[in-house]
Amino acid sequence: MVWKMLSWVGYTRDEMLKFPQSAQTIDWRPNYTFKDTLTIVDYYKGRSAIHITVKDSNGVKYNMFLSAFWWVVTNLTIKNGKVDGEWTFVKRGANYGLGHI
Repeated sequence: MVWKMLSWVGYTRDEMLKFPQSAQTIDWRPNYTFKDTLTIVDYYKGRSAIHITVKDSNGVKYNMFLSAFWWVVTNLTIKNGKVDGEWTFVKRGANYGLGHI
């Protein structure tokens, strides 16, 4: 999937920023890509979007936009709730998530 790459990714307490809020202290780090097997953990509904929660092989959790997840479902193989791929951080509107490269 083609995404507009972010230059920087926001973190709060070592968790990827989902939605910026003015009261948060945001630690901006350079964006990067990584190869890993992600496990589908959960889903949740935000203010205006549905997100899928995935975790990497180290147990770090990320959010994925429904549109990105739909691309994964229709183009990659998911076996026992796990999917291999190369990933990067993306932004949609005011929200941040994980996307497949």
